[in-house]
Amino acid sequence: MSYRSPLIVIGSLLIISVSCIKEEYDMNKLIVAGQWAPEIAIPLVHSTLGVEDLLEPSSEPSHLSTLPDGLMMLIYKDTLFSQKADSFITFPPGVPIINNYPNSDTIILNVDSIDLNLKVYNKLMGGSFYFENPKMNVIVTNSIGMKLDITLTILDAWSPINGGMNIVLDGTSAPITFTPSPAYPAIPGISAVTTYIYDETNSNIKNFLALAPKYLYYAVKGIINAPPVIFPNFVTDTSRFSVEVEIELPLYGTANFLTIGDTIPFQLGINDPSDTDVVVTSAVFVINTYNGFPVNTRMQLDFVDFNGVIVDSLFYAGQELVMAAAPLGPAPVLRVTGRTHQVTEVAVDKARLDKIATATELIVRGELTTTNNGTALVKIYSDYTIEIKLAVRAKLGLVGK
Repeated sequence: MSYRSPLIVIGSLLIISVSCIKEEYDMNKLIVAGQWAPEIAIPLVHSTLGVEDLLEPSSEPSHLSTLPDGLMMLIYKDTLFSQKADSFITFPPGVPIINNYPNSDTIILNVDSIDLNLKVYNKLMGGSFYFENPKMNVIVTNSIGMKLDITLTILDAWSPINGGMNIVLDGTSAPITFTPSPAYPAIPGISAVTTYIYDETNSNIKNFLALAPKYLYYAVKGIINAPPVIFPNFVTDTSRFSVEVEIELPLYGTANFLTIGDTIPFQLGINDPSDTDVVVTSAVFVINTYNGFPVNTRMQLDFVDFNGVIVDSLFYAGQELVMAAAPLGPAPVLRVTGRTHQVTEVAVDKARLDKIATATELIVRGELTTTNNGTALVKIYSDYTIEIKLAVRAKLGLVGK
């Protein structure tokens, strides 16, 4: 799932807007007798975005789900590891099944990692999320017909922003042995599934999620047929066991000064003297937002040239509030009670337009903060929307005038 914060959406729309000035109006036609307009107003974009537009559905391993009351939930699921029986048990040639296997075998999986790929964190540069009622399911699927003990000898969360943390399950950090042992099938051809559920009552899931983790690091020790050996048992050459991790994040909590950034290609596309006698001498971009989310959004756009040098910034005074948080209703429902309307105007003269015209990339930066500076719990429901209207007032002049 690719995450698109409101500020990155607005930045993208600004790129669309400046390129639309020439597309919307034929500059040469504006100087035909009776049609000369030294100032024009152009409506450029009118877009309404919902939760699924901002958390855009794509491929696994994560997806967006809607709970019965309309609360949104982000779900991540991936395989931690999977091991086939014939990788640690030797089968005689032509023998696909061994009954009453007498040995105990130890499997060691060295340190590895999985990219959690929680898209809400992928553009994060600072700040933190706090989730209420998160849950982690560890799912063991076993088609080996004998007792299996699994111990996580390493289990850590790591964030490029906030560093690492030991994950605590059932009151202990690694080594963690799943208790009771995972179930195993009584007959070949089927799998037994055991799910271990961890929440704030039996783990430190809230704390390690507050890191904005990108990776889980783990190492595993497995014992097949741990003493005392239980008979009857069996193992086939297609038997395997696997461990999956599933993280459920209800969009219920706080966002505290989340610093988000992205870099996107940019081309101004106006004031090219090769195909028109008319130039834009100044412009005022008008951003109207109607925000139905309980989130304040501040942003800044930096224009970067081919050499990686910032040639101009949209807001000279620093990050600007472009969306104010919608008013919030009472707990426990915590639904917004309306939308906030914010108007932002940005004046750009020809000197700035000429500098911006040298830019090839746009750096979008900003902060997201939930209601009351990230101190009040909020919930994100499926019917929340942001409406964005973008227009430009452009003053025109003749080349050389």
